[in-house]
Amino acid sequence: MQQLGNVLTQAREQMGLTIDDISQITKIRSKYIRALESGNVYEIPGRVYALGFLKSYCEVLNLNYRELQEYFNANYQEKDEFAKHMATAAAVQQPVRQTGISSKRVVVFALLGACILLGGVYFFVNSRGKEAEQPPVVPPIASQQEETNRPGQSSQNNQNNQSNKNHEPVEPTTKNLAWSQLTLAPDFTSFEMPGFTAAKAYDGIEVMVEATGNCWTRVTIDDGDSSDETLHAGDIRTYQGIEKIEIKWGNAGLVKVTVNGVLQRPEEIGAAGQVVTKEFLAE
Repeated sequence: MQQLGNVLTQAREQMGLTIDDISQITKIRSKYIRALESGNVYEIPGRVYALGFLKSYCEVLNLNYRELQEYFNANYQEKDEFAKHMATAAAVQQPVRQTGISSKRVVVFALLGACILLGGVYFFVNSRGKEAEQPPVVPPIASQQEETNRPGQSSQNNQNNQSNKNHEPVEPTTKNLAWSQLTLAPDFTSFEMPGFTAAKAYDGIEVMVEATGNCWTRVTIDDGDSSDETLHAGDIRTYQGIEKIEIKWGNAGLVKVTVNGVLQRPEEIGAAGQVVTKEFLAE
């Protein structure tokens, strides 16, 4: 990914822009812009966000997004595969340390092993001699009679043990929960599952909008100035605010909305042809 970062850095410097300038124009955090330019795209939370940031960056720098997208997809690895790759590379590069054992140490270890072996033999012989001197223990007759007088006790104990096993408590796991038990939180920022709470990954509020068709959009962030534009199919926009983001769509059925990393249900946004205004608040 370093080649991709070099292209972005050179284009930005030729335009005389700083990373803070790009962040202010695209509303992308500075650390994500640095991640793109350094080639360390794995600091960005997921492929979708990385591609969205890359497209917004290309629009500012007047770069060919399709060519950079093809290069990105060809070189991007999921985080688990990337971790395995880095671990393998580290293992190959790690020098093998050769250790040698001197002849004196070999002699010391041999004597120590012989002493341990002799001590074990001595202990074993003495313990066998003591066992031979002890008389055999005869079980009491009364206890044998009691056992014969209760022939059903063994089967009854087995039944009790089996009953106890059947009544052992089973801890609930999230694997047994059906998707029908998932509920959308009232602030549209997360799904709620009984016994499970997802951690919030963002400070403030962050909304990503992906258009599936031509849709007029008006965005107001933290009661600031509003901006209007028409999104086309495939366009991705990311908006970040401190307290709230208000978005108005001319056709709410043509957008997919993700709030703080959580994809919203279509019925919560609006139907096709419907003009909708939504306000997203930071928790």
